[in-house]
Amino acid sequence: MKILVTGGAGFIGSNFIRYIIKKYPDYKIVNLDLLTYAGNPDNLADIEDYFGEPAGSDRRYYFIKGDIRDADLLESIMPKVEAVVHFATESHVERISSLYRAQLHRSILHEGEIVSDGTQIKAIVSDPSYSRSDRRMIRIYVNGRRIDEYALVQAVHYAYEPFLPGGAFPAAFLFIEIDPSEIDKNVACSVAIN
Repeated sequence: MKILVTGGAGFIGSNFIRYIIKKYPDYKIVNLDLLTYAGNPDNLADIEDYFGEPAGSDRRYYFIKGDIRDADLLESIMPKVEAVVHFATESHVERISSLYRAQLHRSILHEGEIVSDGTQIKAIVSDPSYSRSDRRMIRIYVNGRRIDEYALVQAVHYAYEPFLPGGAFPAAFLFIEIDPSEIDKNVACSVAIN
């Protein structure tokens, strides 16, 4: 069987691909991913090395950098696959808005991104017109894992402080991608990982 996996370079998609490749030796995977902030080709480097380019007909993994909204690309891929597993999402804004729809409407969320020296920070933040009486809507993720680190939450609060009334907190979701070798292990050990 040949399966098209969209968004396969993300955390969930890459683990799904790894599971299928190892569990079903006759299956082939076509991974279609745009490699935006959520996709990381390093998530599947071992699969690419072992199953992606071997000599002969043993190739079981194919990577295509592309957008799921590209109709011509999809028309060229679909006849060659027997199943589709869809992990690609439009954006973190869409996902956050759908998860917190009772509290956060897409129109009050803003998106920003900073990339510097191999570190990428993606931020989805609420408009200052929206505030809460607690910090529970400030969420921080480092390399795909949620962390509860007071100093980072406090930094977000301080950034918003001039725009919010006293005792009010924003909704903010930070997605930080950093080379694991750059993380101070002594700091990381004190961070509660959920």
